[in-house]
Amino acid sequence: MTAGPHVQAFDLNIDTVLEHWSLAFAIREIIANALDEHKITGTTEPVIEKVEDGAWEIRDFGRGLRYQHLTQNESTEKQHHQDVIGQFGVGLKDALAVFERNDVGVTLHSAHGDISTGRQAKPDFGDIVTLHALVTAPADPQMVGTLVRITGIADTDVEAAKELFLKFSGDLHLEQTRFGEVLERRPDSDGDGCTSEVCSSQWSRVSYSPTTLLISMRRCVGR
Repeated sequence: MTAGPHVQAFDLNIDTVLEHWSLAFAIREIIANALDEHKITGTTEPVIEKVEDGAWEIRDFGRGLRYQHLTQNESTEKQHHQDVIGQFGVGLKDALAVFERNDVGVTLHSAHGDISTGRQAKPDFGDIVTLHALVTAPADPQMVGTLVRITGIADTDVEAAKELFLKFSGDLHLEQTRFGEVLERRPDSDGDGCTSEVCSSQWSRVSYSPTTLLISMRRCVGR
């Protein structure tokens, strides 16, 4: 889709980035946003649902995405909620870029508008083409929350994304500390590294989920 009389093009100022990101990492960002909105608003738990082969929908029941949320900016609201994941509005833009890079379709729907993506030249700089969010009037002005529809992905991509969250990973709670939880990893878990909520190593049967971040830790988190 290209911008037309009823389409507003919002420049995401992204070309081709994040070659090392898998589709699971991009899906993770969509899930994280839905979980954050649920925690902030106290609304119904998000729904992650396969709607047909290769197509999944992630739905929250919060206040609804606006195109203004695609601007990279510190969220004072999220900074005052210790248990949310995002902070700066970077993750959603990164996810859209990774989907586009991998020829995966994505549309975002709320009562405030429907958003797809497309590559267009920058205004006044025709030789520079960047990824844009293409915003149209909402198909459902009464819709509650945000629905993200992703097409062209495998079930394994979604399952891998869900595994990056303690909520879905199945790790067992062992101990609560001042800064987080000590967890016993599932016997079949063999990954390592730090994800949205869990830090672990393939050499250990124990992982750690930080719930209270020191200021120095927050400064290292770029999501």
